[in-house]
This record gives sequence, structure tokens and C-alpha cells, in this order.
Amino acid sequence: MITRLGRFAEGFIEAGWLAAAILVPLFFNVYSARIFEPDKLTVLRTVVLLAALALAVRLAEAGFAFNPSFSWLRDRPLLPAAGLLGLVYLLTTVTSLNPEVSFWGSYQRLQGTFVNLCYLSLFFLTAAFIRRQEQVDRLVTVMVLTSLPIGLYGLLQYVGGLPGSPIRDPLPWGSDVTQRVTSTMGNPIFLGAWLIMVVPLTLARLIPALAEFLRQANAPGPFPWRTWVRVAGYGLTLTVQLLVILFTQSRGPWLGLLAGLFMFGILVPLRLGRRRLALLAAALGLGAVAFIILLNVPGSPLQPLKAANRYLERLGSIAEADSGTVRVRLLIWFG
Repeated sequence: MITRLGRFAEGFIEAGWLAAAILVPLFFNVYSARIFEPDKLTVLRTVVLLAALALAVRLAEAGFAFNPSFSWLRDRPLLPAAGLLGLVYLLTTVTSLNPEVSFWGSYQRLQGTFVNLCYLSLFFLTAAFIRRQEQVDRLVTVMVLTSLPIGLYGLLQYVGGLPGSPIRDPLPWGSDVTQRVTSTMGNPIFLGAWLIMVVPLTLARLIPALAEFLRQANAPGPFPWRTWVRVAGYGLTLTVQLLVILFTQSRGPWLGLLAGLFMFGILVPLRLGRRRLALLAAALGLGAVAFIILLNVPGSPLQPLKAANRYLERLGSIAEADSGTVRVRLLIWFG
């Protein structure tokens, strides 16, 4: 029988992963040297350490006989694989030329083994203690709601670059954030990469809300204002997310979004027994892939589109090995 202290510890652990989902994407510190990455990681490490302390309390309260359903070692092979990844981090740190820097990370980024272990610890804590659907729903709600202020700040940065716009980002950034918005992430690629993970969650909320609204609107009775507000809220949030992903002008997140929507459009209809809808989504996805390939082929009929639109120009320059960012990546990969 779980005691009040045990319930408090489990609730504190859940509050930890919810706090990480809110604070890490939102937080930045304009008074620090790096502003974004090390500051976010400091917040993450603090949250994980507090959650680990709550885990210790929970284990001590149970006399260290607490077993939070470790059947996932057999049923969920991803979790043992994550544990193996942690061992690899530790092994490579011990054999590193500079174990101290490898473990703690550099001053500029803090991306070391300690942070990677914090990632894994948060992953395992969530996997071990998220048992009910309402917990999953809370996490999804938190992530969707967190994306709204982040997206709105990105829109503010973009609108600030429009001719004659009275709106300006109040913070003086070193780079031009009106051309490629960065919001609270400090990097357009990081911003786009985070948002494309939230878009499917928002769609998963919008689609059933819209279906419920249509059902209630066609039934006799008063207008379903509450459901309409849900649909409008999720629709607005999704629109903001997609616009900001576009305004990042980051080709990697664009392709990631396409892949995510492709799988979402296939798996969801299949789960609902709508095979024709899944086939339609697959056809649209393959058509989008063919369009991108043709856009990147020199001399293709789609080349004039690149000159007419800066976003298509970005999307059509993926195969240009001599372009700035592509060239840098190739040099890094080849050492």
C-alpha cells in the first residue's frame, strides 16, 4: 500500500518531467554569456536532479523494495537499448583524451556525458512512472500549450522585419532574426526541430475535437461553444506552429515535418480502419517527395519557381554541395 509520502514523491517526479517540458524550451537568459544552450541545460540538470531525489525518497519509503513495473525490459526493447547507450557514454568518457571535459561538457555548450545521462534519466523516470492515460494527456497538453508562446514570439520576430511594421523584437540579437526566426531557442534549426515534434501532438488533439464539434453541431440542441473553442484553440496553435516552421527557413526541419506528417497521415487512418484515406496520404506524401527531388534537379521545369519564392529557393538548394551550410556540414562529416 503506497503511503502519502510515496504518492507525493511520484507526483513530484511527474511534476519534474512536466517542468522540463515547459521550462527548457521557454527559458533563456540574456544576461549570461551564451544565453540559450548552457542555460537551458542548467535548468534541465536541476529538474532531473530534483526528480532523482524524489525517486530516492520513493525507494526509501518502500524499503528499497519498490518495483515500478520493470516488465518493460522485456516488452519495450527501446528502454534496454537506452541503458546500453548510457554505458557507451560512460565508457567513451573514461577512455577520452580529456575525461573531465567529456563528462561535464565545455563551458560554451555543456554538452557532455553528464547532460546525456540527464536526458536518459528523464527518459527512464517518465517510462517507469507514466502509467495512466491522463498522465500522457497532461504531458501532451503541456507541450502543445508551451509551443504557443514560443510560436508567437517567432511570429513577432518575423513581423518585425516587414517593411513599415510597428512591431519590433525588444531584444537586440546579434543575428537578423527577422529572416530566419529563432524565438526562444536561439537557433532556427533548433526551433524548427522542436516544433515539428509538437505538430503531430497538436493534430492528434485537433482531429478528434473537430470530429466532436461536427457531431454536436449536426445534433439538435444549443451550439457547442465549448467544443468550438477547443477546435479554434488547437487550430490557431497548429497554424502558428506551421508558420514559424516555415519562417525558420531550415530545410532539415522542413523535411522532418514532411516525414512526420507522411507517417501520421498513414498510421492514423489505418488505426481507424480508413485504408483509402491512408493510401491518399501516402500518394500525397510521395508526390511531395517527387516535387522536392525535381526542385533540386538542375534544369528541371520547376527551376523558375526557385527564383520566384525564397522558401522554394531554400528547399531547392538541398543538393547544392557548394552552398554555405551544406559545404560546412560535408567538411565536418569528412573530418
